[in-house]
Amino acid sequence: MPERVRPSDRRVFSFALAAIICAKFVLVFLGAGNPQNPLDFLRPVDDAYISYRYAENLAHGFGLEYNPGERVEGGTSIALIALLAPFSLAGIRRIDFVAVVLSLLASAGTVTLASRYLRERTTGLIGRAEAFVLAFLTLSTCVLVWAWAGMETSIFAFVWLAGVLRHLRESEREDWPWASALLTVAAGLLHPDGVLLAPILGLSWLFPFTKTRAVRGVVYGAIVVALFGGYWLARWTYFGYPMPNTFYAKVGSGADLFRAGFTYIRVAVFSTLVPLATAFYALKTIKGWRSWPREVWIFLGAATIYVLYVMKVGGDFYPFHRFFLAALVLLTLAGWRLRGISGKTSGGPASRKAWALVVLAIAAMNVWSYFYTFQGLIHRDLQRVVKNFAATGVAMRDSMPENTTVATLPIGALGFFSKLRIHDMMGLVDLHIARLPRDATRGVVGHEKFDHAYTLSKRPEAIVVLPSLYTDDNAGYEKWLNENALAPSQYRIYEQSALREEYRLAKLPVRKKLVAYGFLRKELVGTPDYDKWTAMSDADNDLAFATPSRAAAHPLHGKSFGIWTFK
Repeated sequence: MPERVRPSDRRVFSFALAAIICAKFVLVFLGAGNPQNPLDFLRPVDDAYISYRYAENLAHGFGLEYNPGERVEGGTSIALIALLAPFSLAGIRRIDFVAVVLSLLASAGTVTLASRYLRERTTGLIGRAEAFVLAFLTLSTCVLVWAWAGMETSIFAFVWLAGVLRHLRESEREDWPWASALLTVAAGLLHPDGVLLAPILGLSWLFPFTKTRAVRGVVYGAIVVALFGGYWLARWTYFGYPMPNTFYAKVGSGADLFRAGFTYIRVAVFSTLVPLATAFYALKTIKGWRSWPREVWIFLGAATIYVLYVMKVGGDFYPFHRFFLAALVLLTLAGWRLRGISGKTSGGPASRKAWALVVLAIAAMNVWSYFYTFQGLIHRDLQRVVKNFAATGVAMRDSMPENTTVATLPIGALGFFSKLRIHDMMGLVDLHIARLPRDATRGVVGHEKFDHAYTLSKRPEAIVVLPSLYTDDNAGYEKWLNENALAPSQYRIYEQSALREEYRLAKLPVRKKLVAYGFLRKELVGTPDYDKWTAMSDADNDLAFATPSRAAAHPLHGKSFGIWTFK
């Protein structure tokens, strides 16, 4: 931006959106750590496709159901589903592209709101400190990854910040809190824990205490309770249980879960670094805490309550901490405000040279974030297979009857593109598995629950564990076996005698010289409806059933990398 120019919202939004898009092309050019397919690093994550399938089914009259006829709440973002459903109804098949666009717009919107806040608290010029804040909220790895991930994450962060900033304006003017209440409800619809903003903003109306402010606080709380509470009762009535099925599938109790959540937050803090700067300035100004401005308390309060919640539920298995993004935005702004309180100045209008140095500094931070606890490498491998899941889903849709039931994990892209009935082996859309007791020894956080005996009792036509693509040769088969030996939810199915007795290992051609491996019920092998599948040899079949032993000897077995532990 030119020096000494007060940037308008439109200008900031345009610059932020352009920067986020350009950053992707830079990563593509550099290979993003994956020369084989650099686009893998920034694409919709697999879990996002679960919401897409709900949106598609809702648009086509099946209701909020993943499998038509099965009323199970396997998605936690009713707002994202509602946003995408009209596009599906309009005939847009690739609503995953629409979701990415919405996420990109929300990311640029977050930067715009932050810029407006900075202008209101300064002379309106962009100094070096403000340049760092805006560049960080545009280009940091956490922001970039989730801006392109096609989930509700970036939209949620935008709405959370909008709710906080709107509340500040209402509080300063003692306006009626209609807008902040509606934004709080919107955050809850994007993700249920979004209503954690309510106690922070509600309590804020009581300081300083006056009758007028107390009334407005009551009105704010009443709106949130009425609207979000009404929605919650409606979804409870519709689905028949108080919490989303994903909560039962992923969340439990125990000290180990809190430790996992603490590790998740620790990795988030030390990979993004900015929260450490915020903590430094908070400690530096702690003696004058009584004079901290209202926004500092609200930023820190909202970030703290959300961080505590994330720790309570154990965090997440995705690297780059999507559950930390909303808190990170608030902590960044809190750090900037506390820096000013500590006596630091913005350093004058930011020149082009200053902007360049800021961007280089953030690029260096991103490199650190990428390699810290191997987050980038793990994320790369998680993303590498999403396009393969999609291709396998298309091949299965075109080669199997539409009433086929496929037991699989994961269920995102495969389910969305296959259009087949899916049995989720980890319970996101299955009531029985979701309500099993949580066993911390059985996998990474959120993936501990499975019941392979129950899965086999459902007698699905096909069981496809890890529906990725592999070369149609011994090396490809060996790679599939090795990748199946990493998670208990994958390799422990081979302990079930019913799998050997009732199913046959087979391969499905998907692309030229690339196949997917899975199991078909024996009576279906070679039948006209499943003739695209080719049965594997007895020797290959025996190798598959030796996977538990292979898992015990795997070089990664028992090792931990931040939020990931291979058990």
